[in-house]
Amino acid sequence: MRCCNCGEKIIDFDRCPNCKEDVSGYKILKRASDIYYNQGLMKARVRDLSGAIISLRLAICCDKDNIEARNLLGLVYYEIGEVVYACREWVISKNYKPKGNLADTYLKKMQSGQNKLDAMNNTIKKFNRCLEYVHNNNYDVARIQLKRITQVNPKFVKAGLLLSLLYMRKGEYEKAKKLLNRLLNVDKGNTQAYTYLSECEARLLEKKKEIDHDYTRNSLELIKKKEKDVEEKKPLSGNDVIVPKSTYKEPSNGAITVINVLLGVAIGAAIMWFLIVPSMKAGLKEDNNKQVKSYVEQMSSDKAEIARLTQALKDAIEVNDSLKSGTSTNSTELENIKALLQANEMIKDGDITGGVELLSQFGSDQLVDENAKKLYDRLLGNNFLDAYNEYMNRGKQAAEGGDNDAAAKAYAMAYKINPTQESASGAEESYRAAGNEAEATKYQEILKNY
Repeated sequence: MRCCNCGEKIIDFDRCPNCKEDVSGYKILKRASDIYYNQGLMKARVRDLSGAIISLRLAICCDKDNIEARNLLGLVYYEIGEVVYACREWVISKNYKPKGNLADTYLKKMQSGQNKLDAMNNTIKKFNRCLEYVHNNNYDVARIQLKRITQVNPKFVKAGLLLSLLYMRKGEYEKAKKLLNRLLNVDKGNTQAYTYLSECEARLLEKKKEIDHDYTRNSLELIKKKEKDVEEKKPLSGNDVIVPKSTYKEPSNGAITVINVLLGVAIGAAIMWFLIVPSMKAGLKEDNNKQVKSYVEQMSSDKAEIARLTQALKDAIEVNDSLKSGTSTNSTELENIKALLQANEMIKDGDITGGVELLSQFGSDQLVDENAKKLYDRLLGNNFLDAYNEYMNRGKQAAEGGDNDAAAKAYAMAYKINPTQESASGAEESYRAAGNEAEATKYQEILKNY
């Protein structure tokens, strides 16, 4: 052990022989770090990797210069699929001890297998995307992606735990149990995996009890049925009386038979006329009423749409007339009214996002003319939600394609149209990914208010 102040070698004294610094507390921390390292090493040998991570992190907290503990922590992280954390620990270790360090060997081995390293990095990115899918309730897409991740990197414990949760949510407890047992072979001390496994076993036991109960009930019913059949087929005793079947027949008469047939036909016709025909008529009448009602509703909706378009056109004409008559003398007012009319034409032509984007550049309070305000409120109120959804979809597609600048602009436009937490969060992430820290900080401050 060397002095933390001057670097002089210390043997058994509580003070440095060179600088006379009190090193008793430093020696206690060093010993504690070694104890935690030994615990982590023993846990890693029996594949209790979760416990090993806890012990090794404590060892590093006590002594950041414990190179063996830091290198072993990197190996444990690599074993459970956390490649980024493993590289971080090895790089730090190499900075503390540049020469004669095993971390340099580990890093070179990782860099030599570049294809494998890229594949593992891609699995981590896909796992983060799966977390977003689960957060947005896209469970099926997340389950498909996690299956692929666990095929590429079977030792990725976090991905396996999330996939087992999705299996349990769907009721596929056998698949979840099989996956959790495989994860426990990698990390035998993972308490989260044991918790999920106990839940799976409890649910499977309940299911088995239900099956056994149904089987027992069916077996009892089958036994009762067999006993009843045996009772019916039991041989006669001496006290039983056999009653012979009667062979008497009524004399046949052709005229009576014909009368019975005709009477039956007449009764059937009467039943059909008084019972079936009225119900058929009622059914047809009801269908006709429903069809007429649907036509009336369709005509009403068409009339409402025609009235809305007519009113919008009327408002636009009135605004245009007021513009021509020179009612608005302010140049800014004139520019806003021109933009309003242009947005009205764009929305009529089907360019809803362009029209709403033009409207979002100014507010109705910047319009003096009442007709202009009515037209502004009607256009924005009827179309802002469609435009917001369109910009949100553009932002997601651009972010997935790696175009962070376009994604940031789309999310910012969506927030301008409809200031929601989702649009602000998307703008903040995209601006940060694009390197625009000023805009990202602005939206980060906005998110604090939600």
